Amino acid sequence: MKNGTVWLDTDGEILQAHGGGILHKNGVFYWYGECYEKISGHYCNSGVRCYSSTDLKNWKNEGMVLKVFKDRDWCQHDLYYTNIIQRPKVVFNRARNKYMMYFHLDNSNYTKAKVGIAECDTPTGEFHYIGGIQPHFRPSHDLTVFEDEDGSTYLINASDHNSLTRAIVISDDGLHFGTYSVIAMEIPGRATREAPAVFKRNGKYYMISSGCSGWHPNAAQIHVADSMLGEWKCLGNPCVGKDSELTFNSQSTFVLQVNNQYIYMGDRWKPEVLNESGYVWLPIEFDEQGRPIIEWHEEWKGVDENA
Repeated sequence: MKNGTVWLDTDGEILQAHGGGILHKNGVFYWYGECYEKISGHYCNSGVRCYSSTDLKNWKNEGMVLKVFKDRDWCQHDLYYTNIIQRPKVVFNRARNKYMMYFHLDNSNYTKAKVGIAECDTPTGEFHYIGGIQPHFRPSHDLTVFEDEDGSTYLINASDHNSLTRAIVISDDGLHFGTYSVIAMEIPGRATREAPAVFKRNGKYYMISSGCSGWHPNAAQIHVADSMLGEWKCLGNPCVGKDSELTFNSQSTFVLQVNNQYIYMGDRWKPEVLNESGYVWLPIEFDEQGRPIIEWHEEWKGVDENA
């Protein structure tokens, strides 16, 4: 797959999993993301689509697993097509024996600012929408979900008009939010960080995030901590080389770990034709001090499953 371009699924159709994340279950990778279509002259969310793969290269379209409503009789529903469904992430909840989806739920003015929650018995079935919530009664914007090795699960979200990024404990039943730590707060009340992507390596936790510049790319930052609820420190921009100040014309959405390898996943947004937004997947390397480094590669070479 060539970085920065439209990718195709196994049916030869444009692969739409924008702002997405990957669930690895029983040897299969499930990629969930935003799907867009043009309705009444505007690109709107048509729901969340899922793709499956065993090699991270060939992706089978598993269909729309979270659907929006287009009939005006449903215009007050959270999932009405003029609303916002962004950055869906799915984890398996052992207590409920369900696959739980969390996403940024909003209206067209971005004033609803909630975490949407849906669940399903299978990774590729139709998810049942449970509802939306503002953790700790604070607005929630871009988000990701991270499951630790001990099964603890955390919501990482941009809040307070993107001036604050939090790591929040998700309850065992997947429906409530508990203790939190502040990952980043640079300028209170002013938009600073969004698009969080979290991973863990050698006992340390890392978060890659984007600055706030709309659809336009900017310099990424990476934060590190010894625990999800600990004190986080900014390490600066993990990207190096040409176009590193623009995160190689992409915006972070997820970091996928495959054994001991880590893959930066980003979107190359095309706001004028959102369904044709491309993808940027790059290996994350580490220097002698363990600091993450991301360099540009024109084509995705894949991972060594034995590494």
